[in-house]
Amino acid sequence: VFMATGLSAPLKCQMLDVSATGARLRVGDPSVAPQEFLIVLDAGLNRWCQVMWRSSVEIGIKFVEPPKSLKSKR
Repeated sequence: VFMATGLSAPLKCQMLDVSATGARLRVGDPSVAPQEFLIVLDAGLNRWCQVMWRSSVEIGIKFVEPPKSLKSKR
């Protein structure tokens, strides 16, 4: 599982818990996790996320709609 912003190299993380609305991730340094990012799962599933809380080694994220600038035009 990776956190991606497109501005720097993806950050590796470990998904500890997941629900329909969010997840808990273990990361090396939660302070470097961006406030919003795309989570890239091994199965090719991507979800836009927002950090809701940070601890010394984990972050809690909420799944959100991608920014309008990133949504595909139909």
